[in-house]
Amino acid sequence: MKRSRYSEEQVIGILREGESGTPVKTVCAKHNISEATYYAWKRKYGGMDVSEARRLRSLEEENSRLKRLVADQAVQIQVLKEVNSKNGKPVDQEAGCQSRHRREREQHGRGKSPPCGSEDEGTDLPGQGALDGNGRVCSSPDGDRTRSASSLD
Repeated sequence: MKRSRYSEEQVIGILREGESGTPVKTVCAKHNISEATYYAWKRKYGGMDVSEARRLRSLEEENSRLKRLVADQAVQIQVLKEVNSKNGKPVDQEAGCQSRHRREREQHGRGKSPPCGSEDEGTDLPGQGALDGNGRVCSSPDGDRTRSASSLD
């Protein structure tokens, strides 16, 4: 964002000049600013003291710094998710859960597995695989126990 050639003190002085009864066109011509600029400043700084304008500037700078920090952290989180995912593809909890249910149907010949979050879904306790509807631990053909995508997070 382009910085103004006028400081907060100067802007407030120009606004006070306009409020004192001098026509806005005259004030704008004297300081070489447009009327749109004058009214934008009036909307932003109208009725403020110099100390309040300084405080506003510091708060705006802090806000922009915090927004950049949050954006950087969001990027870092996304990168970590991609690194921790299988085959370089992001882990989607719903997709992972659907693939687990597909594996369960293939292994146990069930027509339809319970929806995510149901009581029949199984457990994700350490050392245990997912339980099918009959309470059996489901294992994949290579002997690896199945787990939902939520246990990967």
